[in-house]
Amino acid sequence: MPFFEPINRLFPLWAIAFSIVAMVQPHWFTSLAPAIQGLLSLVMFTMGLTLSHHDFLRVARAPKPILLGMVLQFTVMPLAALANQFFSATAALPGALFSIWHNISGSLLAGYWKSRPVDEKSDRQ
Repeated sequence: MPFFEPINRLFPLWAIAFSIVAMVQPHWFTSLAPAIQGLLSLVMFTMGLTLSHHDFLRVARAPKPILLGMVLQFTVMPLAALANQFFSATAALPGALFSIWHNISGSLLAGYWKSRPVDEKSDRQ
């Protein structure tokens, strides 16, 4: 699918662009609220289609980064929400910035690792 390759490579930029537009013009997106679950499922499914067994082998060999990302996602993001609820919005700013960085860097690193050639010797070990 060479046609979709440039679109897929720019996915983090698309996400940032649509997020900015949604913050500036939220009424453009409120009609999509009932479809959010289905749209998110579609995005996750299409991302999963790009995985191969080599990707799962890499995670099995080095699970620490994945586990660290999961722990941070399930601790920092809820703590940011609690800080926003019980304190001022600026108290949640570090957590919000971290979650943005986490999403952008994760997408970029996943694209980088996906494009690297797989070492066949390491798969046999």
